[in-house]
Amino acid sequence: MSAFASGANAFLSSPFLEKTIGPNPSTVRGSTTHIYAHPREPRIIYPSGKYIIVKNLEDPSDCFIYRGHSQPTTVAKFSPNGYWVASADSSGKLRVWSWDNPEHMTKLELPVFAGEIKDLDWDFESKKICAVGDGSPLSAKVFTWDTGNSVGELVGHSKRVTSVAFKPSRPFRIMTGSEDMKTMFYAGPPFKHDHSNAPHTNFVNCIRYTANGERAVSVGSDKKIQLYDGKTGEPNGEIVDAHAGSIYSVSTTPDSAKMLTTSADKTAKLWDLSSLTCEQTFNPRSGWDTAELGDMQVGALCTSSHLLSLSLNGNINYLDPGSSTPVRVVQGHQVAITAMTVDRERGMLYTGSYDGVVCATDLTNGICNRLLGTDKRNVSGAAHGGMLTGLAVSGDSLLSIGWDDTIRTANLSSGSYVKSSATNGQPCGICSTSAGLVALATLSEVVIYNGDEKVAAVGNLSYNPTCVSLLGGDEVAVGGSDNKTHVYSIADGALTEIATIETRSKVSAVAYSPLGDALAIGDEGRQVEVYERGTWEARVKGRWVFHTSKITCLAWSPSGNLLASGSLDENIYVWNCSNPQTKQHLPFSHMSGVTGVGWLNEERLISCGNDHVIVWWKIPQAAV
Repeated sequence: MSAFASGANAFLSSPFLEKTIGPNPSTVRGSTTHIYAHPREPRIIYPSGKYIIVKNLEDPSDCFIYRGHSQPTTVAKFSPNGYWVASADSSGKLRVWSWDNPEHMTKLELPVFAGEIKDLDWDFESKKICAVGDGSPLSAKVFTWDTGNSVGELVGHSKRVTSVAFKPSRPFRIMTGSEDMKTMFYAGPPFKHDHSNAPHTNFVNCIRYTANGERAVSVGSDKKIQLYDGKTGEPNGEIVDAHAGSIYSVSTTPDSAKMLTTSADKTAKLWDLSSLTCEQTFNPRSGWDTAELGDMQVGALCTSSHLLSLSLNGNINYLDPGSSTPVRVVQGHQVAITAMTVDRERGMLYTGSYDGVVCATDLTNGICNRLLGTDKRNVSGAAHGGMLTGLAVSGDSLLSIGWDDTIRTANLSSGSYVKSSATNGQPCGICSTSAGLVALATLSEVVIYNGDEKVAAVGNLSYNPTCVSLLGGDEVAVGGSDNKTHVYSIADGALTEIATIETRSKVSAVAYSPLGDALAIGDEGRQVEVYERGTWEARVKGRWVFHTSKITCLAWSPSGNLLASGSLDENIYVWNCSNPQTKQHLPFSHMSGVTGVGWLNEERLISCGNDHVIVWWKIPQAAV
């Protein structure tokens, strides 16, 4: 069981933590993703995987990751006073935790439904919470924020409730929207059913009150925008065929004068609430010349300083009424990061994820951009049709391998993929040298490339390769499923095995030191070993055994003095090769396991993991 699941380590805290880049929101086709803003700070909050992400709108690389849920999260919202967060997940559990307290303590954990919670809202006094979703027999509940005691019965809907809104002023009112095509109006407290409305002819996807509480707005899959009187809940206006497709989300501006809607027709629209006229149509694009599937707009948010829309591919689009296209787009991963490589020369980090997406992150400012694949039909613009298993930089190109059994080439100048070729077997590792050589390991063979030319290869192996590391143009080390590391010399177009190093279990990571004098080996039996190159005598063996699960990655510092190791046990260790008895432990670095580590310089380590997160660590030499 993950150490995070208990809630004791619901967020990452370390004196060596420098920066955290969180993932973009999780999205589902045909469903709304609700995003909310802090009432005073320039921050937004949204669900991504099992985590709740708080992102700074001015600096998207400034993120806080809440890891207290054990199931995929569905929605989160700040309390109106800004002190608390209510977050929910697909199991029907709701947690209330502190935002302003650095310990982010949990105030309440409540199983609301047996099914997922789709949306929630606070009353304007920050004392009551209403949660809606897929429950039985009730699909909507309202309760006190600190004890979870019920303050009314919200009955009336016959299907899943998709959205809820608390009236932000007295008298207290609640409105809900459902897949039964109805909106319900409740008065209280204690809250009771007042009446229902049936203005929609398809699912109601989102309902919101204006900031002054005078009006409410609902949108649905019938392409209709319906307005209501905020105090009585009676319909008092509508816009038919407001979009060319289902409308997924609506948000009103803080001055209650305008509203922003987003739709499956791949547009967002800004409306004047008094005249009900469209003032601007926005056309967010993911990089293609035309609107593609991933450009469907599934979320909307209006803050005091920004208009935001959310694309199905996870892009957060910053909108300006004076422009029909976004003035800024924040991109990132949405699922587990499974491969990474650091390009020190360019100051860039390249990462690949489980869904085949490849992103380039500028290490000076944390800005992330997706490298577009060639398949326009792919929702997320993925480069591969399966999980990424390796990345390597060679000149002005980025090489990536994945479970679609291909090696693909991206042009780093244009930021897009330009070439693809099939591999002989499923690829499991790739690395490169500054001279342009590339080593590729698949389950069937090991191949050395110089540009597009295959210069050496070895096949018909008695073992399955698991990982690979290249030393200049002379030598390559290949980890095997036979509990051995096989070392080959590269000469005259052939790979000749010159040494075999045995370990206790399957080899899972290998890495040559920058000086070329040592080879580090990590295995599935949680051990890290270092061998003298040439003699292949052990420098460190049986001592670096503090991990408790499979070693997934190894990385040497530029000087070769420090070695970082990551593991499925969620921990990173930094080992001192000059003094093997000393180490630095970075506990609970990535939930569900660390998948990549790399050094930017002697003191800065970058890591990524199955929690979709990229982390900067500053590790002074004196600390190891």
